[in-house]
Amino acid sequence: MVRAQINLDDRRPTVLVCPNVPFDAVFFRRRQVFSGWWEWLVRTCRALALRDDCQVIVRCHPAEPYFDTKETARALLNEYLPTLPDHIHLVAPTDHISTYSLMEVSDLGIVFASTNRLEMALRGIPVVCGNPSQHYNRKGFTLDADSRDDYFWHN
Repeated sequence: MVRAQINLDDRRPTVLVCPNVPFDAVFFRRRQVFSGWWEWLVRTCRALALRDDCQVIVRCHPAEPYFDTKETARALLNEYLPTLPDHIHLVAPTDHISTYSLMEVSDLGIVFASTNRLEMALRGIPVVCGNPSQHYNRKGFTLDADSRDDYFWHN
């Protein structure tokens, strides 16, 4: 059902990108591959925009509407990638689509510092992490990058 809602192609692998609530990511400053969440999301989506061998779902964080902020995944992508290719699907925080149902149709997960990485890993979905300083990195169930080259090699 979720495939039809988003208009996904059954023949191509699906990548699920799960951003944090934007302002929450400022707390992850120790060892960085990217200067912050904002750069991670834009660079990740730009790289995936060039990959028409897959389809991408960017699931905006469901808590975004609960905070009075203009910093949202959609606003950031509108500014830096105003025209998304057809194979990138943006799921708004208010869309009635569960992140867990998106995981069920995903072949790869990409996160910055989200606990969704744990939930995807428990479902057997490989997860590429854009922030190496999380306490649950380097435990053997995520793909952890130490550099941009390493990060984009995983993608």
